[in-house]
Amino acid sequence: MEFRFETLYDQDALMALSLAMRKTVRRKKHKVQCILGGVIVLAGLVRIALAVWKMAWDATVLVSLAAIVFVLYTILFEDRLSVKMQMKNRNADCPRILATFTPECYSTVLQEQTLRREYSEVKYLAETGRYFVLILGPSHAQVYDKTGMVGGTAEDFRAFLEEKTEKTFLALPEQGKK
Repeated sequence: MEFRFETLYDQDALMALSLAMRKTVRRKKHKVQCILGGVIVLAGLVRIALAVWKMAWDATVLVSLAAIVFVLYTILFEDRLSVKMQMKNRNADCPRILATFTPECYSTVLQEQTLRREYSEVKYLAETGRYFVLILGPSHAQVYDKTGMVGGTAEDFRAFLEEKTEKTFLALPEQGKK
């Protein structure tokens, strides 16, 4: 059995990729960031409360407020910020990826360059409503659009990959929903 995918690495695909990375290989790092962010927010709120109680407004109150807003924004919109930076740091053209999954291995073609990988290299499998995500390491993952799939159904491909990698898929929420 052979499956083929054509995927456009656009903002939606990168959001799925970022979400999958955060929920798998970056899970512990994300929790630590949330805890540290919570401490910063709490310290800022205490500083602001003390200023209100003592009626002593100064520049540190504004700095505390700015820190709270910044930390909350980066925690709540981490995936969107990541995608925005990825889109900014690459060409205006979204690359189109062609991938073929065979029983032996899978290959990905990007701009005339073919990369062949073994299923044993896959660390995690994740899935959103529209995408399959294969996570290969802490800073490397690949996303495949279900709408560009040929050679079977999403259920067939899911079963195929789970058998080949000996891993199960992590179901992720749709982009923009938590």
